[in-house]
Amino acid sequence: MYEVSIKELMYRDYRTIFDFMDRKLMAQGLKLNLLENLDKFVSKHFESDEAKKIVEYSIGFLGSSPHNTPSFYHIMSHIDLTLGVWYPEGGMRK
Repeated sequence: MYEVSIKELMYRDYRTIFDFMDRKLMAQGLKLNLLENLDKFVSKHFESDEAKKIVEYSIGFLGSSPHNTPSFYHIMSHIDLTLGVWYPEGGMRK
């Protein structure tokens, strides 16, 4: 899902609604479970309450709830836990 998000969604220009009507984009977009909420998605993949809380943790920074957030936002946890968190040396003010 991360690869689909990066390759098909993130680095594209969307100038009109018709830019979303791409056959490949729509086919790949189905893999993102756009109509499922994060809580349902996480519950299908994890049984442990602790694991669920870890994966759903970052959604709080969006000011949302796992019940109201699309499932593809789990990609934020993937990035944090797998790819790591990067920050500017000296903090954001530098």
